[in-house]
Amino acid sequence: MPPTKSFTELVQSRAANDPEFAAALLREGADTTPAPLTMREALRLIWRAAKYPILGNGDVQLAQQADAEALERASTAVPAPDDAPEFAVWIAALRDPTLPEIEREEIISAIYDLFEPDEGTAGTPRQS
Repeated sequence: MPPTKSFTELVQSRAANDPEFAAALLREGADTTPAPLTMREALRLIWRAAKYPILGNGDVQLAQQADAEALERASTAVPAPDDAPEFAVWIAALRDPTLPEIEREEIISAIYDLFEPDEGTAGTPRQS
C-alpha cells in the first residue's frame, strides 16, 4: 500500500487546485474567530490555577506558572453583560505585583466563593 499524505498536505493540495475550496477555508477561518475571554471566564482560569495541588517540590513551579498564565490571559478579558462590576476590580488587583498578600488572599477567597459556594472553608486557597 502506498504511503498516504498527511491531512495538512491533502488540504493544502486541494486548496491550491480548487479556488472554491480555498475561498471556503478562508471564510471558515474568518467565521471561527474565538469569542473574547469574559471576566468570569478569566476568574475561572485564576481559580483553577489557585487550586493547582502542590504535592511535591516540582509542583510549586508549575503552580506559579499556572498563576502567571491565568493572570496574563485575564489581561485580555472583557466584561460580559452578566459579569459583576467587581470582577474587573479583582482582575486588576491580582495583576498588580504590589498587591499585599493579605488582599490577594481575600480576592482569591472571594473567587473561591464564586465558583465553590457550597464548599465553605473547604475550598481555601493553597499557600504559595
